[in-house]
Amino acid sequence: MQFFDILKKHYGISEDGIALSRRYFYEELLPAGDFFVKADEISNKLSIILKGFFRSWHIDDSREEVTTAFHEPQTLLFCPESFYTHTPAKENIEALEYAELLSVSSNNIKDLYQKVPVWTRIIMDLSETKNNSLGQRNMPLQNLEAKERYDWFCKKHPNISRKATPEQIASYLKIDPVHISTQPSK
Repeated sequence: MQFFDILKKHYGISEDGIALSRRYFYEELLPAGDFFVKADEISNKLSIILKGFFRSWHIDDSREEVTTAFHEPQTLLFCPESFYTHTPAKENIEALEYAELLSVSSNNIKDLYQKVPVWTRIIMDLSETKNNSLGQRNMPLQNLEAKERYDWFCKKHPNISRKATPEQIASYLKIDPVHISTQPSK
């Protein structure tokens, strides 16, 4: 089912609303390793991941990469603070593989909110889903041992566990990569 068909079904957007919405979005293709946004640049778009996986990361004070999130298809991809305040992003968002996005610029989303008001709810729902996913990460990080964290991650995110490197997953789970390299192959 296409993204706009899902919106029509779940939000009851009229055909005219769908047609108008399509005019604001553009398709974007990113090869593996390309950046959706780089730290210190302004994020001026909001996207729906149609295909592919991404990771958010930054460099910490020790000059180490720290993975803070993974992003899967049919989820929202953007840097909220940078997008809404037009300030530089604090993290990089990088494609782990070839990706297809449906994107809208920060200028156009404001106009879209006015012309098709249900978009305010759609973006709120997508943001809430993203926030819930990030919140669900905290319990295993606080309560599970390293091997259990990795097992939880592989069960919850089987596709990402096959796309990300052991170091990226270890950084995300706040464990030593040795706990991943000793696990059976993905």
